[in-house]
Amino acid sequence: MAGPLAPPSRHGSAPARVGRAAIAGALALAVTVSGCAWRLESEPLVTPSPDAATLTRDAAARREADVVLALARTASTPGEGVLYDVAARVAPLHLELLGGVYVPFPGATPSPSAAPPADPTPVSLQDAVTAARDGALADAFADSASPAGFRAGSMGFTYALTLWWAQQVDAADGATQDGATQDTTTADTTPAVSAPVTVRALPWSGTTDATVPTVPGASAVDATALADLAVMHDEARFLYEVVAARHEGQERTDLMARAALHGARGDALVALAGTDLRTPVYELPDARVATAADAATACREVEQAIGWRYMELTWGTDATDRAWLMDFAFDAYAASALLPGFTTAQIPTLPGAAS
Repeated sequence: MAGPLAPPSRHGSAPARVGRAAIAGALALAVTVSGCAWRLESEPLVTPSPDAATLTRDAAARREADVVLALARTASTPGEGVLYDVAARVAPLHLELLGGVYVPFPGATPSPSAAPPADPTPVSLQDAVTAARDGALADAFADSASPAGFRAGSMGFTYALTLWWAQQVDAADGATQDGATQDTTTADTTPAVSAPVTVRALPWSGTTDATVPTVPGASAVDATALADLAVMHDEARFLYEVVAARHEGQERTDLMARAALHGARGDALVALAGTDLRTPVYELPDARVATAADAATACREVEQAIGWRYMELTWGTDATDRAWLMDFAFDAYAASALLPGFTTAQIPTLPGAAS
């Protein structure tokens, strides 16, 4: 800092005689002006200008924060109860993974992308979760191959599955209220295994193709990974056929239909991979299907494992491959949800991500 004292000589010696009064006056002046002088010479604190990736992350964090904020309200239907159960578990973890809502430095005004809403009243949890789903999936498909795109796809998938399951729960509750009271006095109240037949695509606002998803004729996904996935489907086919043999009527028909669906999907994946690693039979301990409850658990676990693997394969993929991989992941998880014994605890927090 410049001041009234003369600089040292070129050899570092002090200037020739300076009186005590001059030194005292100089120190007094330095003390008087130092605060002002330093503030003038220092650069003012400036809020950093976020790049596109930061803006995307900020918006994602704000959506997750909105979900957390919406948890302050109370669920009024069984379906809303599903939303609360899952959102209370996953939204704080999603927000932590994103690094929280961005503020450049303590006391600073948040960047525009992270600014709090003008109305502090929380939106409904349904609206907050829907916005989180749609925003995350839009981010995933816009930047599919990046790690951030994978993370966004995993988060959005969880909310898509949660919203869909909440709708199923409310629909079932409405049907129960409209219909006759069910008799639950029988000794065995475990429902028979009735597999879902309808193939479901990932539901979100960005969906443009309502047709049943199919395995494409070409893909950039690793051929060995596709061949392994075909084996998983074939193992599922085998399991469903074994379980079907122990059922009758509509349950048997539905189980065989789901078995056929897994078989056909395995065929398509083999054709896509160009390699067939399937075997005629697979090991299936009798204990896994000893009772209807055991069989339902086995089918749920197989479907969830397939869904998880599809989500794993979205790492580094382009948007075209992401679309069909996420569709089939959703179909597998939806199938598991419609089997007896499914609970919201089985909805994954970050499907496809390493634990």
